[in-house]
Amino acid sequence: MFKSLTPVALPDGALVRIQAESSADNLEQMIRQRLAQEGTDSAETDRILDNLRLLWSVYDGLTDEQKAILGEARLDQVHFFAHSTTP
Repeated sequence: MFKSLTPVALPDGALVRIQAESSADNLEQMIRQRLAQEGTDSAETDRILDNLRLLWSVYDGLTDEQKAILGEARLDQVHFFAHSTTP
């Protein structure tokens, strides 16, 4: 649920994109804690975080247009299984 601190002009049910800023160190710590809670060992946690760092570095190198295209594709996945393949 989106609760704005100031009034916004959005119709009910509108899709919005929220981008939260967080330091990479803080995010990694949160992921590390979550994986530990799930019983992931330290070697696997390090491997997962290494892969995430690679993904983050690639995403940061994209243009705003490329990021928008990825965002639209991600939003389209919400409705992917609702599409009918029969005529």
